[in-house]
Order: sequence, then structure tokens, then C-alpha cells
Amino acid sequence: MTDQTELNPIADLTPVKVMVSSAVNERVASVPMKDIRKRIAARLRELQVGGMDVFRPWLSEEQGALDQSETTWDTCIREARRCDIFVSLYTGNPGWVRDHLGIGICHAEWQAAFDATPKKARVVLVKGPTFDKAKAEATLPPSPARRFYIDIEERWQGRAETPDEIVDRAYEAVWLAVSDLVIAGRLAGSRGRNLLGASLEWANLDFERREQVMLKALEDALVGDDDAGQVLGGAGQAGDVPASARQRGVVRTVGGASVAFITHAVPGPFAVPEARSSLGQPFRGELQLLGALEDAKAVGPIHVIAVQQNVTETQVRKFIGRPDALVAAQSFGVFASDDAAYVQALFLANCRDPSRVANAFSMAFEWWQLAGLERMLAARATARTAILRALRDLSPT
Repeated sequence: MTDQTELNPIADLTPVKVMVSSAVNERVASVPMKDIRKRIAARLRELQVGGMDVFRPWLSEEQGALDQSETTWDTCIREARRCDIFVSLYTGNPGWVRDHLGIGICHAEWQAAFDATPKKARVVLVKGPTFDKAKAEATLPPSPARRFYIDIEERWQGRAETPDEIVDRAYEAVWLAVSDLVIAGRLAGSRGRNLLGASLEWANLDFERREQVMLKALEDALVGDDDAGQVLGGAGQAGDVPASARQRGVVRTVGGASVAFITHAVPGPFAVPEARSSLGQPFRGELQLLGALEDAKAVGPIHVIAVQQNVTETQVRKFIGRPDALVAAQSFGVFASDDAAYVQALFLANCRDPSRVANAFSMAFEWWQLAGLERMLAARATARTAILRALRDLSPT
């Protein structure tokens, strides 16, 4: 009989690699940042489960990467991309600046980590003289410090002034990243297979009934479990809109403004004309929504279109009607924003069941936040409302 006490069920546990980034030679309250980084690494190494390390800290100085060479730069950038969690201890010091790139190593590491996986990149703001200088220089002509300051200004996730606070905030940042990454993994895993459960039920409906359930799921996703959105009254009640496809609106706060999202559904591939027959040209009917927008003190609208199967960038460009509009394909679908007429549309792909609809919109909203697009969305939604008001004033009464 096997001795059960000898079994280790987590013997194959893979430690989570955490890269800590900062200017190594910086000092905080006379304490070298190198010593603070070592304290962070030691604290992460203390956590074990069944004798196995949970975290594996990565510090450049522990890898012998202290010289300012091409090899060192490449090593640090590679690790920033590969690590599971990235924590920047931001003092305002961009670190070693490569002449031909014009940015510092700390900036380059942050950008590499964020570009690879936005959710894993965390920032601890370390307030002090270096930060104050970088902040003051933000209004001057471009410099490495200024660009680094602007890039991370809205992504600070902890503030510290003393060495002890830096260690605590860094440790907290790691656990916040773990939480966010686990939730993201759950949402991605909830997609499941295409034809199981609700996905199979939706696939078994005709276009008209499938469109109805898709619109309901999309409205629920926009409102959210925490009632972050409010249903827009009076939207889509025009007489020429089929009852099965009447638009509904949800107002959510984006970039400090109340923005109206108008919902649509394409109950099949976007390439199939029959599937998008009720979609038509929604931008031409926006004037009918103006009264509801004004009653709700909202701006917009931004159209959110749930597509049961696929939608491409080419199809979206044709739909928007401007080849030079911002059209960004992401894992959730395609976002389009036009800086001429200020029309905006979000296409959510593979909306085969309620969980996928909610997941796609959640990913889109998060991408807007991470990419710093919220203010642009709000500004263009405000401009679109102004255009609609001008059109109304020009229309014969």
C-alpha cells in the first residue's frame, strides 16, 4: 500500500513569475532602491504552499543585469514580456536612456509588459523629489521622463513615500494582479464550446427570436449586476422600426460623462444580409433619439452591436462609411470611432449566449479604460449630440 503521507498533490506547482522594475540606483529616504527591491522579493518568496514557492521574483540585479549594454536591455525587455505579473516602482526616474531610442529602461520595461498583457502591469507611485521633478517637466518639450509620466499617470495603483510603504504597496499590487488575472481566466473559460447549454438554445432559434434574446442579454450586460447603467427611456420607439428589433438604450458613465449606448443585434454572421436586415443604417435614425438623450442628460449615442458569429474590420469600415476612421479589432470584436461625423460603434463578436455577451462587453469596457480611450469616447459622443441638435434646428418643423 502506498504511503499517502509521501504524496505531494501540488508538487508540479509552477511559481508565478513577478518582475519588479525601477531605477536600481534610486534612493528613497536615503535607502537604496536596490535594498527595497530585495525586501519585496524576500517577502514574495516567504509565501509557500506545501513547501512549494507561490511566487518567483525576478530582479535585474540578481540576474547580473547591471551594466548598460545591449544584452542587458534585451534581457530586461524579454522578461517584462514573459513575466506573469509586472510591478513598476515609479519614482519619475526613467532609468538608463538608450540614445537611439530616447526612452529609459524603466519606461521600456513598462511598455513591453503592458503591451504583452495589460492586466499584469501594475504601478506603485513613489512620491518624492524625483517624482516632483518629473511632474513639473510634464509641461516641457518631450523628454523620456515626461513620456513615462504621461503613459502611467492614470494607471497608478498604489502610492508610497517610505521604504516600508513601497514594500507593502508592491506586495498588495501583486495580489491585486493575481485576483484580476484569475477573474479574467474565469471569464475566458466561461466561453465554453459553441453548442452547449444556452449557446445551443440560441442556435436553435430563428433570426427574429434569436435577435430578441440577444438584445435582452446585451441590455442586461450594459446595465450590469451592480446597476452601473440605466435604461434610456423612449429610445427606439419610432414607428418604422420593427417591433422585434426596436432599439433600447442604456446610459453609463464614461470619461466623466453620461453616455447613451444604443443596442442592436445581428443574429448570425455579419456577412449575411438577412442577419443584419433589422440593423439597417442606425446612424441615420439618431435624430429620433435626441429627445430621450436630452431627457436623460446623456450624450451620444454609441451603438453597441452584438453579432452572433463573426465580424471583420473590413465589414466595419464599410458600415461606418469612412476608410480612415479608427477601427480597432480586439479579442471581443471591433470598435470604430469616426472623428469627422463623430459616429461610434462597438461590435461584439461571437455573442452566442448571455455569458459571452456580458464577457465581450466587459472586455471592451476594460480595454477602453486600459487604452485611455474613455475621454475620447465621451468627447466624441458630446460632439455627436451637438451635431444632432444642429440637424434638428435645421429640420423643418
